[in-house]
Amino acid sequence: MTVDIDSAPLPPRNDLANHSPDGFEWGYAGSGPSQLALAILAYHFHDAGDAQELADAKALALYHPFKDKLIAPLPKEGWVFDSHVVADTVKMVVKGSSDHFFSEAMRLEVENKWLNRNLDEAYTQLEEIETGTT
Repeated sequence: MTVDIDSAPLPPRNDLANHSPDGFEWGYAGSGPSQLALAILAYHFHDAGDAQELADAKALALYHPFKDKLIAPLPKEGWVFDSHVVADTVKMVVKGSSDHFFSEAMRLEVENKWLNRNLDEAYTQLEEIETGTT
């Protein structure tokens, strides 16, 4: 099955994880829905402005619980949702996650800010991570 985003086919991102070389599926918690969740999140985070490496890291950190919350319950007949639904689901997943859940994505984000000379912001984020206020 194909999924379109902004009138173009969504790339499956098998380069990140190859759960389903046959394509996307939804409506249950299997390999096709895992591939769809990963692809949607990688697209979503990059489209929201993250560097590709960071977008990919966030997608890899979140796609299993994202699949369980949004993709597995979708009706097999078809569906439509927008970026607000994706963003709201991401917020629910992150809010319900453990403290270490986002650690690799956070590390990459801090590293990205450091490389882009956003030092004050990087230091602030490191302090928040260390104190657990993120």
